Amino acid sequence: YSIIIIVDKKSVESKIKVITETFEVLPAGNRALITFLCCFLNEFSNFSAKTQMNPSNLATCFGPSILKKSGAPLKDMSLVNELFEFIIIHGLKIFSFEREL
Repeated sequence: YSIIIIVDKKSVESKIKVITETFEVLPAGNRALITFLCCFLNEFSNFSAKTQMNPSNLATCFGPSILKKSGAPLKDMSLVNELFEFIIIHGLKIFSFEREL
């Protein structure tokens, strides 16, 4: 959860930079999967008027499964959800390094 603490207090551009650098060190398969999922969720959230699934709701559904650290206390889930919501909203900027694949 160190990324959550780092990201918590930075500007939007700084958050994007930290998250991008964190995801860049993931194995290629993991990086491709998280890229696809977050970009899909970003696109899906554009239809929130019909689906009621805005970035916050999507983050609540997917964030704990994707970013949860084993054995972490439940009180950290709100930070996880906030982080994943940010990733969904800014996914196109965060994952722009993947467009070359």
